Amino acid sequence: MIAPTLDSQSIITYAHGMLSALQRTKWRLTPTAAIASLLLGLAMISSFFLLLQRQEIIEQAADRIYDVAMPTMADATRMVRGLERLARAGEGLMWIEDINQRQQIRLALVSIAEDGVLQGDPEIRATIQSAFALLDENLAALAQHGKSARNQCLERWKPLAQKLFDLSEVISSTASIAAIDEAERIIEATRDSRDRMLRLAAAMLVFLAVSVSMLMWLIVRPLTRLSRSLEQAQAGLYGASQEEVFREFQVVADAADVLAAGHRALAASKEQLELMAHTDVLTGLANRRRFIATAENELSRHDRYGYVTSLIMFDLDNFKQINDRYGHDGGDAVLRAIGTGLVGLVRRVDLLARIGGEEFAVLLPEQGQDVAMLSAQRLRAAVEAMAISTATHTAIRFTASFGVAEHLSGESLEAFMNRADMALYEAKSTGRNRVIVAPSVAKDQPLDTPST
Repeated sequence: MIAPTLDSQSIITYAHGMLSALQRTKWRLTPTAAIASLLLGLAMISSFFLLLQRQEIIEQAADRIYDVAMPTMADATRMVRGLERLARAGEGLMWIEDINQRQQIRLALVSIAEDGVLQGDPEIRATIQSAFALLDENLAALAQHGKSARNQCLERWKPLAQKLFDLSEVISSTASIAAIDEAERIIEATRDSRDRMLRLAAAMLVFLAVSVSMLMWLIVRPLTRLSRSLEQAQAGLYGASQEEVFREFQVVADAADVLAAGHRALAASKEQLELMAHTDVLTGLANRRRFIATAENELSRHDRYGYVTSLIMFDLDNFKQINDRYGHDGGDAVLRAIGTGLVGLVRRVDLLARIGGEEFAVLLPEQGQDVAMLSAQRLRAAVEAMAISTATHTAIRFTASFGVAEHLSGESLEAFMNRADMALYEAKSTGRNRVIVAPSVAKDQPLDTPST
């Protein structure tokens, strides 16, 4: 049976009916859009807390390296060098014939033996005392009998020298094992964080695939049916009921609304995740990953166009003492103060980042070392003026040491940061709370600009 042909008035009425149906039924999928947005929000919040938790674990492991492993390695190195030098010098004294020169070398060995790290261990202290007792006995024998007593003195010294070497080997091995343990903790935390992120990414992909499948089912299926109805209407036939066509339009319109809401939620989630991946959670500054990526791009531009670029690296002085006295909450408050108090003292094109536990860096594009030194002095004075209130109504005051370097043509980012880092440690070793400019090709010595 052939369906009746629609006249122009029926077509107009038909179109108005479809438009009214679309406008009336848009609200039907609003709960669906709300549920989808809620699920996306929960996924984003879960991702944020997961990233925060893993970053805190990694930062705690890094803090242990700064607070424990590095000082332990430094003390162990001094102990090993002192013990080995005492062992070798004790044997070398047997071959020196000048009595005055022997006494001078002995006095130098006394200053080494009196090092606090050597005297702090009872076993090492007792061994050093035995070594000096035997050394004085050998020197007395050499002064009385001359070369004829040398072989006897050397034979007496060899067992004690071997004991000194054995002690140095034990100290070095113990410190190395401790450093390796701390490094393995960071590696384990990093691997666990990577695995969790992979599982989270897989879950997000599954959620996205299910969402896309549902949207495709909601849109493609009614569009196919609607296409057939419109083809019949275009031919002037009335093969499908108005209610069926209206329903197809309603489903398409509602699905489009849901798709638009989901797209907006996904865009917001992506932007938030990207922000978390490049931001230090505690201070709100750029993290090390973002700093390295930005600095690499800036140095490439520097080498390509000849632009000048400078770097400021600074480290809080005696930060471990702040943590020991005020706890980690006090230390965190100091780090947050750096993030909020210094960001307004650099240009919009400069990049201020936290790259370590209490270590920060500022990248200054198109600025030479003279201007960078002045900027570093301004930051140093701002840090010195800061005061953090505590629960006991006492104020935490602190300072920072700064190293400044200007990029050399063709220099890698690692070498660039190492030069600024060397200047930073020179500032610490020469009194702290000061700015040191690293030497460049044209300058043999760093420029020391202590605080006044």
